[in-house]
Amino acid sequence: MEQVLIITSSYDLPAAQELAPTLGDYRTYFFDPTLVDEIAKTSLKRPELLLWDDAPTYPELEHQAYVRVRELERQVDDALRPLLAAYHPTLSLRGWQSLNLYYLMLGWQWYSGLWSSIAGRLRDCHVHVLVCDNPANFYWPSFVPALLLIERLRTWGVPFSAVAYGERADESDVMMDLFGSVPEQYDVLTHLPTCFYDAPHFRAELAAAGSRIVNIEPKYWGMPMTPNLQVKMARLDHARLAQAGVPSLQEPGQQLLTLLHGLLEPYIASSDYRARQAVHLAKLYQSQLASLFLLETYFGGIRPGRMLISDHDAGFHGPLLTYASRHRMPVYVLPHAKVSISSEFTFRNMTALTHVMQGRTVLDGNGRALRHMTLAYPEQLSLNTASAPLRRLGVLLSGLSLNGVPSTALRPYLDGLKEIEQWCRRHGVELAVRCRPGQSLFELITGSTAIARADLEAALRGSLGEFAQGVDVCLMYDAPTSAAIEFLRNGVPLLNPLPEALSTAEHLWSDAELIPRESLADTLRRLDAYVADTDLLDSFRRHQFARYAAGTAQARSLRSLL
Repeated sequence: MEQVLIITSSYDLPAAQELAPTLGDYRTYFFDPTLVDEIAKTSLKRPELLLWDDAPTYPELEHQAYVRVRELERQVDDALRPLLAAYHPTLSLRGWQSLNLYYLMLGWQWYSGLWSSIAGRLRDCHVHVLVCDNPANFYWPSFVPALLLIERLRTWGVPFSAVAYGERADESDVMMDLFGSVPEQYDVLTHLPTCFYDAPHFRAELAAAGSRIVNIEPKYWGMPMTPNLQVKMARLDHARLAQAGVPSLQEPGQQLLTLLHGLLEPYIASSDYRARQAVHLAKLYQSQLASLFLLETYFGGIRPGRMLISDHDAGFHGPLLTYASRHRMPVYVLPHAKVSISSEFTFRNMTALTHVMQGRTVLDGNGRALRHMTLAYPEQLSLNTASAPLRRLGVLLSGLSLNGVPSTALRPYLDGLKEIEQWCRRHGVELAVRCRPGQSLFELITGSTAIARADLEAALRGSLGEFAQGVDVCLMYDAPTSAAIEFLRNGVPLLNPLPEALSTAEHLWSDAELIPRESLADTLRRLDAYVADTDLLDSFRRHQFARYAAGTAQARSLRSLL
């Protein structure tokens, strides 16, 4: 019987390499195209990338995941509203765990279908399954994909072995350390997870505003801050909460646990593992509720005048926005990477602050447009006034998957790159392709096109700025990326050809009027015209730069809002 080793994510690789020597002869199956280069560096035997050919598109996966999340949240909210109303008359838990639940549902949908699609490949095999031994938490690997496979192997009567690895510390009870009371009045409450790229600029703007800042440290992805007061984290402690005057959370916690265990049954068949996932989510909700009640007792009647948060919820957005809503506190939402996605919260007094390249309107949890302002960033604009023909075409690649779930089907993605490469050869145009750092795709691209690996490696060795300065036109291929800013601010013509339709969230990441978004065929026809008419290319370049410059000129500085 053939031995088969299953790899679902890069996190599996150390455990796989430890297990592999005990298997003798075996075959390695993996499903994430971004692992090809990484697995090629290992000693794993007979690796084979298996694709789900009739998989739903990423927009379909995204939509269905949100449908499931909103229904699950509705049931949680409806069940607990009578109990929680006694503590807080308008309290709703909608949105509080949306991001966590979204990644859980997205992964469940993908892996449920993927495993069914490869059933025929696993007949007459002994399958070795690696179980990342953690409940689903954000987009990090969890036991869910492996459990879904094990359920199907049992149904199919396929023998298997399972090895657990990588258990992380439980941080589900982490809450804001708001015991006691605020020592004095503060102007702005900040909470800015994941704003790594723009942290120095945001810190400088906060300092220049002259406002007194109290910062709530995030559970994850915190950036260094220099506030007047830093609020750190604590562990959920029912005795300390009672001493602080917080109502007992043990009854809602138990009700949440019982409810979630039932709601998760369609997604996790194993009662034991489902209990672990339910406990994890129930404790997250409990710690959020504790943080909400402590916000009330800590600030009392000397609340900050406004709130500044990032658009990336690291676990505390639910209590913070509920607190802001109750006290009619204006909230400014910063993008963690220049552009934002829509919010799952229904609080209306939010203003989305985004870069000028932001695409469609940012919406709230009810699908209504949020107030929006273009935020100023410290960018130097530069336009070469000399007209130049199209001699070197750049292609900028973004991420292709997250935790094994692809955002674009691989075959049309590679077919599109091949079309671009062939177009360049027909027109005598040099091609430069820059992969996303960390997702190189070297093996896949060189195996599907005539693009040389040495050229792909060379494009990554230099900086993004050097790459931008070295091309006459750039194609932001597939999903938009904030790396586009380097081209826009330097007057390098930028287009956005699509091998497949974008998801709702991806549409928000760039303005299609600023960066033309077209099918690949339409983009290549546009490039035909630019090759034939240098003046037409120069006109587009100047108009795109002028539009970008006008948008940045109208942008508001963060300090002026604070």
